[in-house]
Amino acid sequence: MSAVQRNRMTWGSRVSLRLLEEAAARDARQDFTRLTREIRWETALAEDLSRAIDLALALELVPLVMELAQRGKQIFPDNQQLQRAAYGLSPPVVVGTRPAQGNHSEASLAWLTQHSHEYPGQWVAVRNNVLLGVSSTLKDLSQQIGPDTDTPETLVVKVLSFCHPERVGPMYSVAA
Repeated sequence: MSAVQRNRMTWGSRVSLRLLEEAAARDARQDFTRLTREIRWETALAEDLSRAIDLALALELVPLVMELAQRGKQIFPDNQQLQRAAYGLSPPVVVGTRPAQGNHSEASLAWLTQHSHEYPGQWVAVRNNVLLGVSSTLKDLSQQIGPDTDTPETLVVKVLSFCHPERVGPMYSVAA
C-alpha cells in the first residue's frame, strides 16, 4: 500500500472519528452506534478505535464497547491498550470454586436485578431475597457469612463494575 493510500485511509478514519465525537456530544446513541458499525476499523488507527471505545463507554453502550474491544484485539494485536480493553471487557466467565449450587430462588435473582448496581466490583451473597454480605474478595465474603450459609439456596456472585440495570440488565459472575 502506498503512502498516499495510507494517508487517505487515515484521513477517512479521522473524519469518521469526528462524526462519532459529534454524535456522542449530542448524546445521539443510535447515530453513534450506526456510525461506529459503518467504520472500517481495519483501516483506522488504534488510537481512533480506543477513542471510540471511550466515547461508547461515556454513552453507557456496554454491548457496543465489548464489541469494539474485541475488534480491537483482533485488528491490533500489538496494541497493549486495546488488548487490555478486550481482556477487561470480555464476557464474564463462571469459575467453579465449590460444588455446584442448586436452583437459586427467583426472589434472590430479583433482588440482584434490583440491587446489583449498588455493589460494582464486589462479591455479594444473597439468600431468599435477603442480602447476607458484601466484600471485595470471595475469601472475605466467605468468612463474613460463615459456613452455615454455604447452602444451595445461597447465591454468591461478583457484580461486574459496569453494571447498570436500566440499560443492560444485571451483569454478574456466579461463584459456582
